[in-house]
This record gives sequence, C-alpha cells and structure tokens, in this order.
Amino acid sequence: MLTAEHLAEAVKRGLITRDQEAGLLEISRQAAPIVDEDIAPPTGSDESFRLVGGGNDVFIAIGIILLTVGAWFSFSTLMGGHWSANTIYMAVFVWAVAEFITRQKRMKFSSLILSITFLGMVMTRLGWWVFNNYNVKTPDNPLQIIGMRDDILQAGLIICAGLALSALIYFLRFRVPIMAAAIAVSAIGLVSLFVGNFVFDRVLDYSIQIADENAVRDALQKLLYVPLVCGLVVFFVGVAFDIKDRKRERVWSDCAFWLHIISAPLIVHPLFTLASGSNQFISNNVASPTATLLLIGLVVMFFYVALVIDRRSLLVPSLGYFGTVGIFYLVNVTANSTGIPSFAIILVVIGMTIIMFGAGWQRIRNLVVNSTLPHSLIQKLPPVKI
Repeated sequence: MLTAEHLAEAVKRGLITRDQEAGLLEISRQAAPIVDEDIAPPTGSDESFRLVGGGNDVFIAIGIILLTVGAWFSFSTLMGGHWSANTIYMAVFVWAVAEFITRQKRMKFSSLILSITFLGMVMTRLGWWVFNNYNVKTPDNPLQIIGMRDDILQAGLIICAGLALSALIYFLRFRVPIMAAAIAVSAIGLVSLFVGNFVFDRVLDYSIQIADENAVRDALQKLLYVPLVCGLVVFFVGVAFDIKDRKRERVWSDCAFWLHIISAPLIVHPLFTLASGSNQFISNNVASPTATLLLIGLVVMFFYVALVIDRRSLLVPSLGYFGTVGIFYLVNVTANSTGIPSFAIILVVIGMTIIMFGAGWQRIRNLVVNSTLPHSLIQKLPPVKI
C-alpha cells in the first residue's frame, strides 16, 4: 500500500507532480468506493459461474442452514400456530436475514440458499391455501378430472402467478440470479395450464380423438411443441441477457446461466422426439438409423450453439439427456457385439467429450466462431479469451 512517504519520494524522482500527489492523498483519506452490486470481477477465460464467493461464504451458508432450521422449530413452539402460518413468519425472517447477507455482504452461495428457502416458504403457503380453498386432490379415476377442471385451473394460476410475483419482487430487491429461473418456470407453468385447458376442451368436443393408444401417442407427440416453444423462448431471453452483458460482469449473465440450464432440457427432448418420431418415455421402440443420425446431429448442434454463445451450462442438461436416453441407442449395438456394458461405453464417450472440450474450450471456440460466423455477429457475442 502506498503511503505519503512513497508519494513524496515519487515527486522527488519526477514520477508525479505536486498536484497529482495532493490528489492521491485526498483520495486516500476518503472512504473506499462502493462497488456496484451488479458487477463482479472478471473470471478469466472460464465461463462465469459465481455461485460460491469463497470459503467464508460456504461457512456462513452452513450457519444459515442451521439458523433457518432452528428458526422454524422456534416459530412452531413460540407462535403455536399451524405450520402454514409458520411459513409466513419464516418468509419474513429469511427476507430480514437476506437484507444483511445478500444486500450488504453480497455472499453468493448464502444468498442462493436464502432465496431457495424463501421460495420454498412461498410455495408451501400457496399450496396449503389452494388445497383448502379449491377442490384439488388426486383423482380416483380420469372422469373426476372433469369435475375438478375449473378448480385445477384456478389453483394452478394462483400458484404460478404467486410464485412469479414473489420471485420478481425478491429479484428486484436482492438481484439473486436464480430468481430468473423461478420466474421462467412459473411462466412455463402458466402457459402449460392454458394449453392444457384448451386441449381438454378439444377432447370434450371430440375435435381431438383419443379412442386408442395410437391416438393418445399422436396427441402426446403434438403436445411436445409446448415445451419446445417455451424452451426456445427461455433460451433466446438468456442469449439476450448474454448480449446485454458481453463481458459477463453484471447480474444479467448470471441470470442467463440459469435460463440456459432450464431451456436445454425443454429443447432437447422435444426436438429429438419430433424429428425421429420415437418417444422413449411412451414407447420402447428401438431407435431407427434415421433417429440415430438425428441424435448425432443434435449433439453436434448443441455443442456448436454452446461454443458460439460460450455457455457450457447449456451442455450440462443436454449431455445428461443424451447420456441417459439418447446415447444408449447409439452404443447398444456396440455393447451387444463386444460384451461391454452400455453404461460403461456411455460414461467413456461423455467423459472423453467433456475433457476434450473442457481442456481446450476457448481454443476450439476461437476456431469454430471465427471460421463460421461473420465479424459483425462475432462483435455481439462474448469475446473469445485465449
């Protein structure tokens, strides 16, 4: 740290002027400037992943877990109310703790735990209120769904809208990025409710025929457009946040991280199923050669998109899907001919791919982006760091 003596010596050597010395001394007497809460230090060549702020953050997170558990039992004992009422006390308590931990100290991991706890309390309270005010229960047979239809729609709207509003207010106050994911999930839930209600109307007026198993399968295939469109919308919102924060120094890039985590599974499964006509969740048919080629194409496409937008987070759920549902059908023949278990080949393929791309991510990205995209578009993407 420079002292007044250091500055005086710098003046003697002609490195700075007297006026510059006086200005530096004036700055040293002032309080340290407040750092913009949305700005974080650069993370080098790695993708921004600011979930943990350090060892002290983890240490305090453990304390927060113990504190919230103790607070829950304390409220239950002192207030003597129903557990649903305790969720209100806990939500207020968590908010108060976040005013210090999140608002003042900006501890990432601790703030994540607090925000998840807050949403959990809100969801529990909304669920209890809906359960007691609407005829929503597990149906004994499909016909009971008709009688509960209006209640299910209203209950779903209340839960999704309540969760979205709570997450939005919390985000505006504390700028915790995971709230972007909560808002996106709530919006997807609202869309699904309206689409489900529309489809139900079409079934009741016989516009959609579900007389046999094939008709049900076809109807389910068409419904896959709902998560596909929702996933694409969430993905492009995440890309917009990335463009807004190219250098990934603000909260928007962290929000984009969570949006990409959500969008990937919503895009991967519908794309593969709609393109191949093979839905492994409702059919046990072995994938055709065409489906195999489509799967390989999807893998390549997702790696390319992830390289372009510099988001390895997009690959995490994608590789999970390809490893559990898709790649099994690619390696099944090899396993049958060599005797090696399918899961072993899956682990080897995914492991080698992750290591190869992880070790040389920025070099591969530099090669792919600069050779396939125009310069005008590259200027809008996160910069390549080598």
